[in-house]
Amino acid sequence: MATANRTVQDLTSSGSLLKQIECPSQAVGPYAPFTGLGFMLGTAFPEMIGYMFAYNFSGLGSNDGDFWGKMGFMDLHDSKRILGYNYFQPMNSPSTAQKDQVKCSETSGACAGKAPFLYIRGYPTSNSGNLSFAIFEDVLDLNPAMLIQAMFSAVEPGGPKCEQITMPVGSNFNFCKKQADYQPPKDGETTPPVIPGAQLGYQEAMQGGNAGAITQHIEKCENYCVQMYGADPMPFKRDNCVKDCSRIWWEETRCALKPLYTETVSYPKCDASGSVASHTSYDIPIGKDNSKSAQGKNSSSVDISKQVGNPNGASTDSFQNYTSSQMQVLTKMKYQRVGYFIILTCLFASIIILCVCKYYFGNGVSL
Repeated sequence: MATANRTVQDLTSSGSLLKQIECPSQAVGPYAPFTGLGFMLGTAFPEMIGYMFAYNFSGLGSNDGDFWGKMGFMDLHDSKRILGYNYFQPMNSPSTAQKDQVKCSETSGACAGKAPFLYIRGYPTSNSGNLSFAIFEDVLDLNPAMLIQAMFSAVEPGGPKCEQITMPVGSNFNFCKKQADYQPPKDGETTPPVIPGAQLGYQEAMQGGNAGAITQHIEKCENYCVQMYGADPMPFKRDNCVKDCSRIWWEETRCALKPLYTETVSYPKCDASGSVASHTSYDIPIGKDNSKSAQGKNSSSVDISKQVGNPNGASTDSFQNYTSSQMQVLTKMKYQRVGYFIILTCLFASIIILCVCKYYFGNGVSL
């Protein structure tokens, strides 16, 4: 399924962000009366909340999670609902002749004479989805300062001033997971061969944009999806499995224009089991007018200062000093309360609708 020179950027950026969204679960049906109630309440309803809420606001959860996970009230490190990708954009077009290409100035140290890049951020630095709520972050990051800087730097005598920076490239920087191994059934074999599931999230083998490792990962991952779900009557399972193949990222070191404004974020690096092994911080370029605090935030934790009231107007910086496990508990509690409110609101609306229907139709009153 994979082709040569196909990268995660091709998978996640072609078309739109919509191509990263999980396909909804399909009913096994057809169901007899009331027998589909379990699917409706246990799968369809929480996924519906997830599409409305998590993809727009919390950025948490996934369709293959538990009840709260489907709704988008769970830990960030198992989430598939923060959309977007980051990458290095070369300042020279592939069609530009060698003599006309822009190069870093001779005062750029180790980057002197090398091709310059711009680092483009499309993945939100806040805890949010990227369909409506986080799109404001993207719009505010369209501050023309960096684009104007790049435009004028390209025509500077001697070339633009560059510096060597290491940044995350790819998508789903907060995602750590390993696809389950697939054991194809074999008649007469007590120990069938195992097809290992692909490691998702951080990819150490792809450091520096290793094209061979990227292509190998995608081929292995997509072939696994065909083996796992190729015969399944529900095509959404294979589609979601293939989308998981693009939930990967790595580090690249490039000679790039120094950004005017940055925000410090921390992303998890995954071990072979799909668990969080460590965190690494990066100074991600942002726009000036996005009203972000000067204090660096950890993107894999909730900004507690926004939820804590302080009538005395004192500083809330102390509320930022939570451990990772404490932050995960607080995150889940926060969104579970929102979930209870949504469920109760839906139930209350359903009761009103039923009462109205009973009044009009049960008493023979025509509308």
